[in-house]
Amino acid sequence: LSKRGLLINHKKSFKREFKSFFTTPLGYVILIIFNLFSGVYFWFGTLYSGSVDMSYVYSGFTLIVLSAMPIITMRLLSEERRQKTDQALLTAPVSLFGIVFSKFLAALALYVIGISVTLVYSVVLAFVAQPAWNYILGNYLGLLLLGAALLSVGLFISSITENQLVAAIVSYAAMFLMLM
Repeated sequence: LSKRGLLINHKKSFKREFKSFFTTPLGYVILIIFNLFSGVYFWFGTLYSGSVDMSYVYSGFTLIVLSAMPIITMRLLSEERRQKTDQALLTAPVSLFGIVFSKFLAALALYVIGISVTLVYSVVLAFVAQPAWNYILGNYLGLLLLGAALLSVGLFISSITENQLVAAIVSYAAMFLMLM
């Protein structure tokens, strides 16, 4: 196949993986977790205290990310092994790198949607006071890198087990140890 054909196959694989998050309630649950808990942190840490400091929100994101990442990654590759569709996937005209990378990018896209919705909090604070935009953007860059690192760990653990629950528990333990 040509490079153009492989690129089209990678796009299709990414779209299929991303859509799979929203054909089941998993994607919606993850977005609800992000928005609900970050909203609670924003309300009590920033608005209720009368402060414009969002450090409480960003420190709370560590717990949110730690609880959401194993849920996102638990089914990525373990579901393929459990349903015995991994052989069909491996014989598809997509490289092994393309399969893993499209699954990673789909999970990362879901994560980015989850944290980007919280940019509204910064806009709300901009009406009250002048937020430190470099601090806010730096925290979002850190959250993006933390999420990408934890997604890669969870994806690896999902690839070595068939059971989604085992993948989630082992991923949670590994991510918890990494953050400690």
